Amino acid sequence: MAHKPKLRAVASCGGGGGVCSESKSMIDRLSDLPDQVAHHILAFLTVTDLVRVCCVSKRCRELSLSAPSLNFDEIPLGCRSTCRDRLQLMTYLERFLYHRGDNKIQGFRVNWERHYMDENDTVCICASEHYRIITWINNAVRRNVEVLDLKMTLYDSEEAPFPSSVFLCGSLRSLAVDMNFTLLRTPSFAFSSSLYFLELKDVCNRG
Repeated sequence: MAHKPKLRAVASCGGGGGVCSESKSMIDRLSDLPDQVAHHILAFLTVTDLVRVCCVSKRCRELSLSAPSLNFDEIPLGCRSTCRDRLQLMTYLERFLYHRGDNKIQGFRVNWERHYMDENDTVCICASEHYRIITWINNAVRRNVEVLDLKMTLYDSEEAPFPSSVFLCGSLRSLAVDMNFTLLRTPSFAFSSSLYFLELKDVCNRG
């Protein structure tokens, strides 16, 4: 007799307060999958969709927060159009990283453009994004990242250069960096590297 997936509590997020209410009305097939299979499926999702999966059930939350691949890409433009929207988005993403705890980040992809304001707008407060994204990268390094794919147009590359700690990451196998002539400071001393793929675009090397 074929196994039938059990009915599970499916959460519905609403009211703007971040509270999830549960109802046993749908079949949660993702929760019945082995971790490795579920993580493979979740690897195709952007981080915003991954956070939505957290609201489905307790099991889905565990799978989302332990997903080894994070894609900070394809974020809707409506979430990045104003300084306020961008600040809320950055806080949203950092809260997700915080709740991941020490879970390994195997692959980390970031595609981020700086905020260009209209001439009539007030002073932009988004310059701090540079420092916050560098913090994300360092977080991935501490979580033994293996693949880094970074495409960013940021602000003051002199004050916040690309972290040299990336090149000292023993787990890193693939590194792709495409930035707006950001300073790339490699370690000045001899060091071993496990990289088998390296792609650099629009960077300035400084040892």
